[in-house]
Amino acid sequence: MRWVQKKRGRLLPDKDNYVCKGDYALPFAEKWCVWAGGVTPALSTDWSEAGDRFNYYFILLGDEAHEGDETAIENYLSYGKNVLAAADGTVAKVCNKHTDTLGNKEDELINHTGSWDVVGNHIILRHAKNKYSVVGNLRQNSLAVKVGDAVKRGQILAQCGNSGYITEEPCLYFHLTSSKNFYMANSLPIAFTNIQTSQSSAFHTAHKNENMPVPSTQGNVEMVGNKTYIGRGLDVENIV
Repeated sequence: MRWVQKKRGRLLPDKDNYVCKGDYALPFAEKWCVWAGGVTPALSTDWSEAGDRFNYYFILLGDEAHEGDETAIENYLSYGKNVLAAADGTVAKVCNKHTDTLGNKEDELINHTGSWDVVGNHIILRHAKNKYSVVGNLRQNSLAVKVGDAVKRGQILAQCGNSGYITEEPCLYFHLTSSKNFYMANSLPIAFTNIQTSQSSAFHTAHKNENMPVPSTQGNVEMVGNKTYIGRGLDVENIV
């Protein structure tokens, strides 16, 4: 079944009607798990929303997401890890005003809904006309770039934190979008170039440890030449 939805009378992007041009790397150096997100309705974080359709949440996982005391943010495997530029570009927007905290943030979520601030500290890179990448949930005061800076693929932008209002624990938010303006943006499907993927046993273990149902991972990988569409339940890393 072809999912046809429109925004302002126009067909919304999906991987069948939008070609992801350019080469994009994963925005980290290690092997991370795709905790949420994908390019199909079943894998998407929110298929019905034009601006959120192809969001990704990446996390570092062992047997769990942390080592030692789970109330100490520095014990989470993702926290403090370097966040990299997915492609060459220019810094279009930065935000560094949110603190890093653990736990339920629903009471504050309403204050940031409808803006990029919902993902906490973030950096938006412009790669081409109508093509931007967003990294969010960044560690406060770790940002290494400013608006106007030219960056190269693989360059360190910041560190992973937990400054957003989207998750309780540290993870990396990533998104390809058509605009740096939150209200004008359409989420875009991204195919990563030269990456390795494997089904993540840690993803399933983490859900079982938390007594959570394991969501479907069916169709979470599709290769097109040297490019790969990914979805939740995969371990992914760049081929160096």
